[in-house]
Amino acid sequence: MKVIITGHTRGLGNRLYNFFLKDKNHSVIGLSRSQGYDLKYSLEKIIEIADGCDLFINNAYCGTAQNQLLQRLNGRVKMMIVSGSQGGYFSNLIPTDYGQHKKDLSELCHLISLDKNSNTKILHLDLSSLEGNDVDIDDPNNLKCDYLTALDDVVKTVDMWIQYPCFNNIRFNFKITDLLYDQISRKMGTKEELDVLLNKIKSASDIST
Repeated sequence: MKVIITGHTRGLGNRLYNFFLKDKNHSVIGLSRSQGYDLKYSLEKIIEIADGCDLFINNAYCGTAQNQLLQRLNGRVKMMIVSGSQGGYFSNLIPTDYGQHKKDLSELCHLISLDKNSNTKILHLDLSSLEGNDVDIDDPNNLKCDYLTALDDVVKTVDMWIQYPCFNNIRFNFKITDLLYDQISRKMGTKEELDVLLNKIKSASDIST
C-alpha cells in the first residue's frame, strides 16, 4: 500500500509514519516543511505526489490547506484520513481561526461522505489534546489540557478503520477539566457560553443516573 502523510516529523504524524513504515508491504512517503513541503506554498506539488495513492493522511494544519487537499484529492486517492479537532465542535467557546477551520473541515468531510459519486473512503479524526504536544501557554489562542489522548490509541483506531472502513468519523474522549475551564474563561472570554454548556452536561448526567 502506498501511503502519503503530511506533517510526519512530530506528534501524531510521526507516530503514524513510523507505524506504517514498519510494514515492508507499505511504501511510505512523508511530506513536511523540513523537506520543502510547506502547505502554504507547496499544495500543488503535494497533490501531484499524492495523486493515485492508496492512503493519504491529511494531517498537517496550515489555515485552510487541509480543506483544499480534501476537496482536490477526493476521488483521486483510495482512502483518506483527516486530522480534525474538537476545537471545531467548540468553535463558539474557542472563537479562533483554528477552531473555525477545523469546524469547516469536519463539515466538509461529512458532506463528501454523503456524496453517492465519491469513491474515496474518508475517516475524520475528531481529536482532542494529544500526548506529547508542546503548547505555548503564553499564546492567547492556545489552550493547555490535562486530559490527553494517547497517540497509540489513535494509531490503533486508524489501523482498525483501514481494515474495516465502515465509519467516517471518530470522536476521541474529551473532558472539560478545571484547568481547561479556567483557560477558556480567561483567554477566550466565553465564560458565559461555557457555563451554559456545563449546565447542559450536568442536566444530562443527572437524567442518566
